[in-house]
Amino acid sequence: MQDAQRSDRNGLCRDQLPGGSLLFRKMKGLGLMGDVLSLGNLDQLPDGARVTFRWQSD
Repeated sequence: MQDAQRSDRNGLCRDQLPGGSLLFRKMKGLGLMGDVLSLGNLDQLPDGARVTFRWQSD
């Protein structure tokens, strides 16, 4: 069962991203996790850069 949470925040530094990539996953049916989006080359961002992701809908 999914909760009613509608927003969240998390801060990551580049050295916390293995290989400069980030994988978004979410709960699918029957309690299984599914990959939604994979981003790469984030280690190429300049120092101090901020990236914001906004989930529009499922």
